[in-house]
Amino acid sequence: MLDSGVAPNDASFSMLMGLYRKGWNIEEAEFMFYQMRQLEILFEPAYSSMITIYTRFRLYEKAEDIISLMREDKIVPNDWLVILNAYSQQGKLRDVEKVLVSMQEAGFSPNIVAYNIMITGYGKASNMDTAQKLFAKLKNVGLDPDETTFRSMIEGWGRVDNYVDAMWYYKELKQSEFVEFVHYVKVAEKKTMRENRDRGEKRETKQKWRLASNDGSEMEASKRQRQQ
Repeated sequence: MLDSGVAPNDASFSMLMGLYRKGWNIEEAEFMFYQMRQLEILFEPAYSSMITIYTRFRLYEKAEDIISLMREDKIVPNDWLVILNAYSQQGKLRDVEKVLVSMQEAGFSPNIVAYNIMITGYGKASNMDTAQKLFAKLKNVGLDPDETTFRSMIEGWGRVDNYVDAMWYYKELKQSEFVEFVHYVKVAEKKTMRENRDRGEKRETKQKWRLASNDGSEMEASKRQRQQ
């Protein structure tokens, strides 16, 4: 387009960046993004596309560079979830909290996707106390947990070897509308065993899952604690 002398506009850049984002084409997206900035054609979807692409390939420093450019170019985010996810994937939970505050100050209320991103981030960081508080907060803000929410809580509790709580969430999931996920505990068990394999805990992990599944008294105590 540039070689043929055709002047690109917002629409053409938007279309191209959308295509590069769908195809995860880093090189073409980078070239087009910086051509866009040189021409002073600035629009939010292009920045979001670059953050999404970089986060997808775990190029977190580059993703943060784009976030900095957004501030420099005074671009107001429309898709706050892109930025939230970029920090969450890195375990930068303080930055996640700052983005959440900025999001609310801009008049955007976090939806279930935003909460899932945060719950997953805290779970990966083994900070299940905060993940649990966020889960409990859902009802107060009028949101219902979805399959991703339950999955993140199951994996998070399994990661910190709390199989009683992990099994509690599995049973809640089983009783919910997400009936297609009734075998999820098997997937979670295998994933946890893979993570613990290097520590020689494969057999112990499997036993803990079975004990948690059979221990009804601890499950009831866990449920009562959540309802307080």
